[in-house]
Amino acid sequence: MNERMSVKDIALDRDEIERRKQLVRDLWAGKPLEHVPVYITVEDPKPKYTIREQFHDADKQLEAALTVVDLTWRLVPEGDLVPAMRPDVGCSCLATAFGAELFWGDDPNQTCGVKTPPLGDVAEAFDLAVPPPDAGQLAEGTDRVRRFAEAGEGLVGVSLLDMAGGLNVACDLVSGDKLYLAMHQEPDALLCLLEKIQELFLAAIERQIEAAGGQQFITTTDFPDYWFPEGRKGHVSDDISANISPAMYERFSRPFHDMVFRRYGGGGLHNCGPNPCLASRWPPTSS
Repeated sequence: MNERMSVKDIALDRDEIERRKQLVRDLWAGKPLEHVPVYITVEDPKPKYTIREQFHDADKQLEAALTVVDLTWRLVPEGDLVPAMRPDVGCSCLATAFGAELFWGDDPNQTCGVKTPPLGDVAEAFDLAVPPPDAGQLAEGTDRVRRFAEAGEGLVGVSLLDMAGGLNVACDLVSGDKLYLAMHQEPDALLCLLEKIQELFLAAIERQIEAAGGQQFITTTDFPDYWFPEGRKGHVSDDISANISPAMYERFSRPFHDMVFRRYGGGGLHNCGPNPCLASRWPPTSS
């Protein structure tokens, strides 16, 4: 990695970082604010490495992440973004722990995906063993969490890995059509699979927090590299929830999300679409 790129060279201000964190704490606590936190990130206009190169080389990914921290800190001095970095090995690392093989497309800036679902049928979940939290890509990913946290030197936080969510991982393991059919035709088998995925997910979160040096050094329990306050670190991803009904969400997603929120506090939810399953939980808006 480029020798000049280190946290010491970015000239971060510990007091300013604490001011930004306190603003976020006050927002979550519902206190009156002078302004809502404004997050602006400055990306490298001429990146040295493709996404694929960064996934294959932790040094390159760390260099790219520190470059963004540096650009953002220098060019948006009055912003509220708490400096943080995101170690990343793709969003199918839990699936690889269960035996999924990855493939890359022709675009070097496109992330990897699962080549072929490793389970032929969701009923195979009943005999499926839960892998350890260092299986598949998780070992490399957890090592990146450790390395990024060490490079942050207590000033730049780290996210955990993008481990997707239970339904997302199940989709990788059995395919999308079989996943949606299982919700109606084999719900018990699907719940068994989701329970085993969640067992691995929670173990992987614990392992990565330990690698980071403790919760005080992480942004959330998931991939977002924006800082969540103490007691609110719980975060889950569930892209599939953009496609299912509130009833399906209550059965196949919410119980597993709640496991994370009970342990780490709520927290946030990410999906790559609308949230019809959560509409009943939004506060009413005035016209």
